[in-house]
Amino acid sequence: MAYERPGVYVKEAAFTTNISNATGATPGAFIGLSARGPITPVLVTTWSQYKNVFGNLENTYDLGYAVYHFFANGGQACYVTRVIDPTAVTAVSVVQGTPTGGSAATLWALNAKSPGVWGNSLTINYVFDSDTLTTPTSAPMFNNASTFSMSVLLSGLEVELWTGLSTDPSSNRFMTTILSLYSNYVSTSSVATVASGTPLAILGLDIADMDVSGTFASGTDGSESIDASSWAVAVEAHDLVKGSLLFNLVNQTSSTVINATIATLTVRGDSFLIVDTPKTATTKAALVSAVTSYTASSYAAVYGPALKMFDPTKTGAAAVRDTFCGGAVVGAFVRSEVERGVSKAPAGYGLDIRNVFGIVANLTETEQGALYKDQQLNTFTIVPGVGVIINGSRTLARNTKDKFVTVRRSLNFLKTTTKNATTFALFEPNDERLWSTISVKLSAMLTTFWGTGGLKGNTAGDAFYVVCSSVNNTVTSIDDGIVNIEIGVALQSPAEFIVISISQWTGGSTVTTSI
Repeated sequence: MAYERPGVYVKEAAFTTNISNATGATPGAFIGLSARGPITPVLVTTWSQYKNVFGNLENTYDLGYAVYHFFANGGQACYVTRVIDPTAVTAVSVVQGTPTGGSAATLWALNAKSPGVWGNSLTINYVFDSDTLTTPTSAPMFNNASTFSMSVLLSGLEVELWTGLSTDPSSNRFMTTILSLYSNYVSTSSVATVASGTPLAILGLDIADMDVSGTFASGTDGSESIDASSWAVAVEAHDLVKGSLLFNLVNQTSSTVINATIATLTVRGDSFLIVDTPKTATTKAALVSAVTSYTASSYAAVYGPALKMFDPTKTGAAAVRDTFCGGAVVGAFVRSEVERGVSKAPAGYGLDIRNVFGIVANLTETEQGALYKDQQLNTFTIVPGVGVIINGSRTLARNTKDKFVTVRRSLNFLKTTTKNATTFALFEPNDERLWSTISVKLSAMLTTFWGTGGLKGNTAGDAFYVVCSSVNNTVTSIDDGIVNIEIGVALQSPAEFIVISISQWTGGSTVTTSI
């Protein structure tokens, strides 16, 4: 690893024997297709906020359903990114004015907030403040001191209302600033400066009501086929988001896309990918086919089969939907983290999946066992009186200690927290006093993690060690400005198989059976 920029560098060493997002609040990161919404990550903390930015549930798009499940199952915050073809076009609306004796010119142009055909459903109604117009009673003329209100309608329904807007850049109600910061629907692409001495007559202005309407046009979704590069761009957009994230690529099961994402997260080193299985994978053979080409990595885990839910967009017997499971699983991860920490496997009877009533495939216990053992597929199972539960906690890694979700997520957590805990050391004198302070601080953090069940060991000394001393900080490393810290941890593994031997004692003979 090259050390070029001052900072804290954390690297993961090989496992040895027996050797900022805080736990409880790891955000989700959902990437998928939707009718509208930003194509860069947006932090969403409530379902209502998601609807305001990306729209309500729509049958043709699965992104909204994933986020809906996330919040229903205990998720607290997530970043949402819309994937769309790069050739998609943003809808535009133009307001024009005409100077006395001149030709029409653009007063301002509005863009829909994001690309796509959805923007063509927007309309705008402007109402001008008559006392700010020139000669308002006879031939109203617009100038830079004029103000107006703007009502934004989507499919005929008002969704936003802005008042006291101005085209004057020095005004605290400058329309470009207001819309870019606060509007979920529109932004400006150009705003003309109209001097008071050369006012413009507004085209289409109704003098009686001092209003004019604007329509949007030319928005397109581009190609319906979103290629792998578009997904890669959406994943890489999260490079600006610091700390651990729980990724889910909604309605995406292509090995090309999934493996590329796994490679990106491996380099990132602090996040995790939860992979869906196709809705159509309703047999063991179909599920095997779905996961067999994925990279064997501890930075991802696959869950399936798909789930059945009540669809809020429908009523009656038709209100049933097969849904991808990733959103519910990410929410369950967060719920488990809040209640028990990252060292507790996000699975089992105490973590039933909410807002679902079944799964799309009825697998036998033998089939579930084979999928888990051979394909590292974490299956769902229905438990009478409990509901649908996650019955597995394996990553896609094979035959390594980080094959467990808990091990990988604990490592990610420790890498993030140790980095945050040692940032204070940047540019401090590199000597024994600094090494001692670092050792004490990291030992305290690891003791807390051990005390909450995150590490094995009867004592803290059995659970971890920290070395930051002259042993691993030589004169050469000091001269290079490097502080070396070595940490060893004894991570927890989940209890996956409970083996009970029952002995029946009858008249001096013993019969033993295992269950």
